[in-house]
Amino acid sequence: MLFKSHSLFSIRQVLLRFSSSRPSEFSDVNKWISKVDNMPRIKVERKLRHVKYRERMGDKLKAPSFVNVVVIGSGGRGSPRSVIIDTSISKYLFNCGEGTQRIANEHKVKLAKLENIFITYKSWDNIGGLLGMSLTLDGINVPKINIHGAPGVENITKSYKNFTAAYTTIAQLEKRELSEGDFSDSAIKVEYIPLYNRDTPGDATSRDHTKDGEEAVADEPETKRPRLLKDVDDIAVAYLCQLHPRKRKINLEKCVDLGIKTGPCLGQLVEGHSVTLDDGRVVHPDQVLNPEEKKQQILIVECPHAGFLTPLTSCSRLQELQSSDSVEVIVHMSPADIIQTEHYQQWMHRFGSTTQHIIINSTNSDVSHLELYSIQAKLNLLHPTIFPLLPQFMAPTQPGVDDASDSHPLTVRGHTCLKYQLRPKNELCRDQCFQLDREQFVKEAMDMPNVPQLIEDVNSRLKQQSTDGSKYPEVVFLGTGSAIPSKPRNVSCILIHLSEETAVVLDCGEGSAGQLYRHYGDLTDDVLCKIKAVFISHMHADHHLGLFSILSERRKVYKKRGQTSPNLTVLAPRYMRRWLEFYSNNVEAFTDHLTLIPLQESNQQWQKLNAVKTELQLSEFIPVEVDHCPNAFGVALVHKDGWKIVYSGDTMPCGRLVTAGQGCDLLIHEATMDDDLEEEAKHKCHSTTSQAIGIGHQMEAKFTLLTHFSQRYAKLPLVSGKFTDKVGFAFDNMRVTLSDLPLLPLFTEAMKAIFADHYNDMEEKSRKKMRKKILIKDLMANASTSEAEEPKTDDKKAPEISEPAEEESHSVVQT
Repeated sequence: MLFKSHSLFSIRQVLLRFSSSRPSEFSDVNKWISKVDNMPRIKVERKLRHVKYRERMGDKLKAPSFVNVVVIGSGGRGSPRSVIIDTSISKYLFNCGEGTQRIANEHKVKLAKLENIFITYKSWDNIGGLLGMSLTLDGINVPKINIHGAPGVENITKSYKNFTAAYTTIAQLEKRELSEGDFSDSAIKVEYIPLYNRDTPGDATSRDHTKDGEEAVADEPETKRPRLLKDVDDIAVAYLCQLHPRKRKINLEKCVDLGIKTGPCLGQLVEGHSVTLDDGRVVHPDQVLNPEEKKQQILIVECPHAGFLTPLTSCSRLQELQSSDSVEVIVHMSPADIIQTEHYQQWMHRFGSTTQHIIINSTNSDVSHLELYSIQAKLNLLHPTIFPLLPQFMAPTQPGVDDASDSHPLTVRGHTCLKYQLRPKNELCRDQCFQLDREQFVKEAMDMPNVPQLIEDVNSRLKQQSTDGSKYPEVVFLGTGSAIPSKPRNVSCILIHLSEETAVVLDCGEGSAGQLYRHYGDLTDDVLCKIKAVFISHMHADHHLGLFSILSERRKVYKKRGQTSPNLTVLAPRYMRRWLEFYSNNVEAFTDHLTLIPLQESNQQWQKLNAVKTELQLSEFIPVEVDHCPNAFGVALVHKDGWKIVYSGDTMPCGRLVTAGQGCDLLIHEATMDDDLEEEAKHKCHSTTSQAIGIGHQMEAKFTLLTHFSQRYAKLPLVSGKFTDKVGFAFDNMRVTLSDLPLLPLFTEAMKAIFADHYNDMEEKSRKKMRKKILIKDLMANASTSEAEEPKTDDKKAPEISEPAEEESHSVVQT
């Protein structure tokens, strides 16, 4: 029997109150509370408010009162290309590259109304964030997720459950095929305009839809058999979005002139019905209603490469739009080298003179996150190399203010939060666009109580510390959060520079390539070429979804330099093999550019492993199976120079890891939860901060560095008395060598002061949890004492816990 978590909590509270007030009548409280705690849970599925409203209104739902085209990802390097059409009824996302949901969450784009995702072209740049987004939408009870686009764009979400053990499945995910015709709901109508690569054998630039969902090449002999859409490999889809018109408003002056009295007649006229007045005159709606609204259309288009230029510019449907004046705004997601061609520019100019063009590609600013730059500027006050300023702070021009240099007068670059408003009036809005202001970030930190004094104290203590030591290994934290990306912390990724020419990546969650670029800027290409191996600890999405971007960006760099990309070694659980094969078969083929060594088979593949160790200059590479999900691993790296680094991956306290890591120079251990959530950590097979520190003590690690924090500890974790001078915690974009590690504890008090608002809030929540635990403990103790003092009788029985009534999915057990 499955129960809802909130129902079980209510039952538990009743049991506790009952045992406290009448312990003589309830002697087996411990047994029953234990039963409640061990009952299986299910997710509570409450209907979202807008879903209830939509169901209640039905056909009476009005056309949207406001409509905005909002840029989410600008397309700059490290940033996805994505826009949202935001209406008062629903939201519609176009393309979902890695990092899309992180940007949306940071800039308060509420995703509960997002039920439709449109993909312009099947490439990882467009679908890399689709799995994470789908899981997030499913987690907040979005009733159904519709994926629109070329055949196969949805496979990443449908197939993921086949490549991992015990992972959340995505409910109510549906693919809407192009052959089904236009999509329409209560807010907009979306017309699919498929474009076919002219280099694909048998394809043509324009096709007609047949009644059976087949598409025949235009102007071909009728006797030729039409090809099925599913048989065409290279398809891009443009989307023409047309807003449903609002009801025409009644002109009261005209009503007075015609002698129409207030009452039911006005409502009938608004609904489009003619009415007969008392004197027998018939009044038609056109006599009293304002003119119909002008047709409003939005065009989203991507020309992925030169093979699509002719299909795009010769598409008959798009040519019809160019001869009309109904397209208000066009979002161009085409690469810069395509847009800059004379062919494409001429095509742009054929649209109306009032059409607004928004460019989303790599020529735009890559600044999409404000919080991470704010945090880095503040931490930089503590140490300039451990917390280096990110390259964008030194950029010669401020992002977010420059327009496109294209010849078309109404062309702008699509910076994050740029908004084009179609309703209630047409307007390009930049009020939400932001700029990096380092001075303001620093001022915010220095205005916090005691911060200037604490920073001065840190500087004086740093002068007394010796930091002489080898430059390598250098550990760069690119992601230190867990589960989903947040404003301050991306999901797991650690880059270790082993030498001047060699680096290894430990886990790479979604958005890791973007984090790499934000950290290194113009030096990113050199760093990508240094990466020789990637270690994936387990197959949860927050630890490996960024792998494909790392592989793709690395290959692009070598191609740009006119060199052949050497194989990248991936050391991962065996499930990774099927995941890589799926990607190569469905998105982009590159299995010939990597060598996979399953961690379960490392002993059998010792020759390959020895080659990796030689390339990385390691004397030992020790994968360790840890206590998390099936096939989860940690790793110990021992370098020929003698140093040893251990990475836990995700795990509960694990004795095998302690054995493998004995005497290491650095233990990087997950600390997902604070000590007051020890039971939850145990349930989810994670570690608390104290448990991670304890593993470091057992391992006799010279230093323990905590990472993989729950997003509830967004800026820094709670610091207990167990944080010694051999313990520190990681931040995104933190860069340390072994000689830097003793400096980290010196920063703790200053960090607590800089982020005092966040830290004090966490402390208050922790105190409340502790008071609750003490209260429950006292209640249990009182119940046990009363039970010992009062003898049991046969007629005293524990009350039965009845099964909650079968109600609709969002019901709550009344207690």
